[in-house]
Amino acid sequence: MKNDDEEKTTVRSLERGVTILNYLAEDKGRPKGITEISKNINLAKGTVHRLITTLQKCGYVDKDYDEDKYHLGLKLMELGGIVKEALDIRKQAEPILKKLGEATKLTVHLALLIDSEIVYIDKVESQTSIQMASYIGQRSYIHSTSLGKAICAYLPEEETVRHLNVKGMPRLTDQTIITVEDFKEHLKEVRAKGYAVDENENEESIRCIASTIFDNSGKPIGAVSISGTVIQITRDKVEEMSIYVVNAAKEISKRMGYV
Repeated sequence: MKNDDEEKTTVRSLERGVTILNYLAEDKGRPKGITEISKNINLAKGTVHRLITTLQKCGYVDKDYDEDKYHLGLKLMELGGIVKEALDIRKQAEPILKKLGEATKLTVHLALLIDSEIVYIDKVESQTSIQMASYIGQRSYIHSTSLGKAICAYLPEEETVRHLNVKGMPRLTDQTIITVEDFKEHLKEVRAKGYAVDENENEESIRCIASTIFDNSGKPIGAVSISGTVIQITRDKVEEMSIYVVNAAKEISKRMGYV
């Protein structure tokens, strides 16, 4: 474990790295050299060089080798795009999520695929005494969740396989799909039905139903789901309850420009 001094050093380095990024963003992102950065943020050139090299390695800073100057990297644009997309889809989905929660009385989740994981970006709590332990910002595997299945069903197969290889396919319950081939076969069923089901695959005794959200280009950008216990969502109710989820996903997709 880190001691207090190590912890303080780590935090200070992070703060200094953020200071460098903020300075690089000034003057419309004009490229700046080590000496200029050092002088204007009051840090030693050696410290600036060490930190900016790390930021460059991570993609947050790029170097113009002809001028020996640095500017903000494309990784920040990628992150900014993710934040904008999340804000846009949350805004468009909010009333629909509430309506879905009122209709089913179950927990509703809105999620995106980020860094090969499902990330919950919004949630409507169940109107029953049974509450899901999930939270906004929580990350989950794609192979064990209905949300992950719903998104992957409409991604290029090689992209899905890449995501699976990044995070792996651990067995979370006895029902979890744990091989790429079985998952690819399962996605055929998802596409045929138009919705995905998590049959106690992510958590014991929890069943979830999800449907895909598309953008104006037809790309799958997220998914919406309902979650409950196997008593709340019995097998014989899945098809009936999926209609609410599919309609919600269609309505959100329409608001995102999908025709």
